[in-house]
Amino acid sequence: MKSNKRAGLLLCAGLFTVALLSGCGNSGNTGVIPAVESIFYAHTAVLFGNHSTLYTTGYNGFGQLGNGTLTSQAVMAPISVPGKVNRFALGADHTMAFAFANVSSIYVWGANLHGQLGSTAIPITGTTAYQASPLKLPLHGHVTEIAAGGLHSLAVVDGKVQSWGYNGLGQLGDLTRTDRAVPVPVIDQLNGVALPATKVAAGGDFSIALSPVGTVYGWGNNFYGQAGVDPTAINAAAVTVSPTLVSFRNFSSITPVGPLTGVTQIAAGGSTAYALTGDGKVWAWGYNGQGRLGLNPADPANVSSAAAVQVRIPASFLPNNATVIKISAGLRHVLALLSNNTVLAWGFNEFAQLGNNSVIDTFPFQGNILANTFVPAQVLDATSAVMAGVTDIFAFGNASMALSGGVWYGWGDNGFGQLGNPVDTTAVAYKLKPVKVLGP
Repeated sequence: MKSNKRAGLLLCAGLFTVALLSGCGNSGNTGVIPAVESIFYAHTAVLFGNHSTLYTTGYNGFGQLGNGTLTSQAVMAPISVPGKVNRFALGADHTMAFAFANVSSIYVWGANLHGQLGSTAIPITGTTAYQASPLKLPLHGHVTEIAAGGLHSLAVVDGKVQSWGYNGLGQLGDLTRTDRAVPVPVIDQLNGVALPATKVAAGGDFSIALSPVGTVYGWGNNFYGQAGVDPTAINAAAVTVSPTLVSFRNFSSITPVGPLTGVTQIAAGGSTAYALTGDGKVWAWGYNGQGRLGLNPADPANVSSAAAVQVRIPASFLPNNATVIKISAGLRHVLALLSNNTVLAWGFNEFAQLGNNSVIDTFPFQGNILANTFVPAQVLDATSAVMAGVTDIFAFGNASMALSGGVWYGWGDNGFGQLGNPVDTTAVAYKLKPVKVLGP
């Protein structure tokens, strides 16, 4: 039987245990954060109230729920962010939000051990290196997008990418590997100017951006090619400190054909990146563990790919010319929302985050062993029928959520109540089938 704590401990590429140093300064918080940061991606958020009020639930050891405390909870509860919220982003242990109407501000809260909150008002070391309630981060310009990675943050301000936080693997893209406690421009090394973008996504320790012309750039950890550079090429680096244009390839060859173009959406997992093109095709690059690229991981040639490869979706799941209209990446799995309001999932499934009820065996003291899949599978509802009527999706950590009939449902890891349901102390700490997210 898996323990609930194990369900929340995520040891993955790019994330690591961070020991706290002696305190310096005071962030205005009254609690004390854990002595060691070892629980990642165990909180979540959704928008209720006509997509205007932000609710949070799950692990709160660093104040990432934004409710002014360090107490974890297993039910969605609203937090006080001034005005309407249009976007939010979840990092490993920090959270961001902003509203289009408030053109110059982002609100941040949670862990700040590497400056990922972007404010010098919060210490970056010690037991006060956190913010338990939303803090306004003033930015000089019009904010249109945000993203939160493992220990770093991104934003699109006046059409250019800014970054801050941990930079040991170049994920800030500022031509250095120096941590930044305040926002700095991401630099396009080819022309020496700030990188223009319309969207950004942050992985565990890498970043990607969608350019105004529909191409994608990547930077940061490139061990598996997730930054878009072949790590086996001559003079290739395992770390890229400036943006690189992402290419695509065919199934039959590892040789890149040319730049990936026509992209409308992007998403980033722990060490895998995704793109959705205007024709409804999903592309993936980086690490293929558990089939995250949609390639058979049993084939030694499919360990990773630095060039984007198209994810092959079974035709039977695309009736009447249905296409993918949204993608969302968790730590090691991905969801795809189809135009017929059904959902597909593939990748890692140890915590039932794929929602396809694929129990393949039972072992003593370990609970159900769930089947990973590189072939996209249909997400099922509580009755084991294909989940229908879905209008939105959200993958995070080792869990998933979908909005159906105006109600949020969740499945996968619930070891800290991140699905808005009580943590089961007598069984495995995941939800095999979608459950209603408790809240308003």
